[in-house]
Amino acid sequence: MFCNAKDDNDIQEFYKAKECDLKCIFPTQNLTSITVETFPKSCGTVCTELVINQFCDLSEEQLGMTFENMKHLIGGLEVINTKYKSGSFLAGLESIECYNNDITWSLNNKMVELGLLNLSSIICSAFQVFSNLKKLNMPSLKTMESTNPNNSRVEIFITSDSFDFCITIQEMRMLMDIPTADVDHIFGKFCKPELTEKLCKKPEEGCVEIYGNVEIGPSTDVDRLKDVEVIYGSLTIKGTKLKDFKFLKKLKYVAQMEREYP
Repeated sequence: MFCNAKDDNDIQEFYKAKECDLKCIFPTQNLTSITVETFPKSCGTVCTELVINQFCDLSEEQLGMTFENMKHLIGGLEVINTKYKSGSFLAGLESIECYNNDITWSLNNKMVELGLLNLSSIICSAFQVFSNLKKLNMPSLKTMESTNPNNSRVEIFITSDSFDFCITIQEMRMLMDIPTADVDHIFGKFCKPELTEKLCKKPEEGCVEIYGNVEIGPSTDVDRLKDVEVIYGSLTIKGTKLKDFKFLKKLKYVAQMEREYP
């Protein structure tokens, strides 16, 4: 990452405004077996625009030990062109606040999961994942705040080269429940869930969520949809004589993924 003198002064002012402890600033940004010696391993809050890329020669275990105490990252995060199988070396991270960049995971062709188990807060303009993932494994996100003055929503871009990639319905519901999250750029499929009395494959009495495409036709018993809040699939209404959609008054989300529904 290249910074000119003005950029460096600006980010130092940013760190000052965020009350970063001088001992907890990692100015080098790029992490390697050499620069890791100056990484503030004992700090719970670390201030840096952290870059982990193809030049990082640390193992996943070494990275996990390096970030063991880091709960909050102020500055930014880029994980690009690595050979790591998981991002779980950042599993303890609870929040990320960006300076003027995005959170980016890209070209990590061997990475099968993010593994950000405790990440609950993101303050950035975008969260971008372009890798070979099979799953997210990011179950704890609760709040997102945009740093883009022209967009109040945090743009989420998630796509994978793996046809095995899937997002759990719990993760999708988690993202949709965050009002400042833009989820229109997530591509893949839903992981097959375990059905319950409230999570159904087709409209049934008492269903709150439906996993599958829903088609409402002239013979559909629409009363079975009166409690439905989420459809993980598409919603099609055709050939009916319905005068209103009051039977869908509880419906909050229709989440249709880009790839063909299984």
